[in-house]
Amino acid sequence: MNPLSTAALGYSLGYFSTDLVMLYAHYPDFGGAEMGLHHVAAWMSIAVSGIHEEGHLYTLALLGTECTTPFINARWMLDAVGLRSSRVYLVNGLALVADWFVIRILLFLWFFAHMYTHSDEIYLVSVPCILLLFTVPVLLFTLNLFWFFKILAGARKLLFGGRDRTLKPEELDSSIGAAFGAPRHDVSKDKDL
Repeated sequence: MNPLSTAALGYSLGYFSTDLVMLYAHYPDFGGAEMGLHHVAAWMSIAVSGIHEEGHLYTLALLGTECTTPFINARWMLDAVGLRSSRVYLVNGLALVADWFVIRILLFLWFFAHMYTHSDEIYLVSVPCILLLFTVPVLLFTLNLFWFFKILAGARKLLFGGRDRTLKPEELDSSIGAAFGAPRHDVSKDKDL
């Protein structure tokens, strides 16, 4: 086995172990039951992959989804210091939506396609790895979809306000532009209207 991939698995095991302790100590503020389920499933996959010395590619590929965490942590920190209505909070939220979609949705679709393409090879690994390969990714993908729809709802609320408010196209342009530093444009002063 490659010592770097083994080291990455060891680091990840520590990361998820620490998160599980924090989740337990600060439940439910640190995350709900779905977060615990996510962490236990990931922890088991990492441990089995490391112990059996197989499945490192798939395990490390799915561990790559954790690169969305800085955006989640930044969201929490910005909220904690009262910057929920700031431009930085909005840009971070939009980056989280994009990152989550690419990393936690599209990567899983690649993963499932790759597993299907190499399905004849999957049965060459140990039984515990096979069981985890067929259960954990489906569970994690389901959780990622669940969280993605919550993130989309939050982004919608952030961009458009409450559910009852319908944003006009000109307001959408100015709110997105404001997130990236563009000055607001008052359409009511346009002569063409």
